[in-house]
Amino acid sequence: MDYGGFYMLLLGVIFSVCGFLLSRYPPKKINSIYGYRTRQSMSSQLKWDLAQVHSGKLMFRSGLLLTLIGVVFWFIPLSDGLEVIIGTSFLVIFCIVLFQSTE
Repeated sequence: MDYGGFYMLLLGVIFSVCGFLLSRYPPKKINSIYGYRTRQSMSSQLKWDLAQVHSGKLMFRSGLLLTLIGVVFWFIPLSDGLEVIIGTSFLVIFCIVLFQSTE
């Protein structure tokens, strides 16, 4: 079994579910436990509210793309090392885009 594709698929599903929950049910008040928490997003209630919905939508979309990448890795055999490098690269890029876009 090809575990690289499976893990990317699983990570994509987790990102999608978390993004959906964050955009659909954002935390109402600034807190340090749940939500998109950065110094900038926690500086005011307005920034907090906007950051939750925006980052949730981006996380959902990123999760769908990670899921698609996982499916591709599942059916196109690559070496385990190459799958890890490509998958980690996509994950890092998606996280950077998420933070840059939201901030």
